[in-house]
Amino acid sequence: MGDDKHPYPVYDYTPTRNRDGPEEFLKAFRGYLQADAYSGYDHFDEEPERGIEEVACGAHVRRKRWEAQASDLMRSTVRLAYIRLLYDIEREARDRKIVGEVRRALRQQKSKTIS
Repeated sequence: MGDDKHPYPVYDYTPTRNRDGPEEFLKAFRGYLQADAYSGYDHFDEEPERGIEEVACGAHVRRKRWEAQASDLMRSTVRLAYIRLLYDIEREARDRKIVGEVRRALRQQKSKTIS
């Protein structure tokens, strides 16, 4: 899922998880990169001059909070509740068939940064 200018996600397969394949595929890329949580991709956004900003995958964020219940039940439960609220916003946008900038505006209106 993307926007009107970029309606399709791109998937590039490499037979290994070393950084040579993604490095070659993304050599001319500038923009937002959503990848799995494999640390081999972290270097792409550690070099600001490349123009790549890594964005987190909500499923990975949620899973890490879920796993944290074993070590800190109270804080992980609170964080999972916040994630649930974000999922509710996405469900509303999907149900109302809101896309693009209107969806972004809904997200900005209904969600706030927490610390």
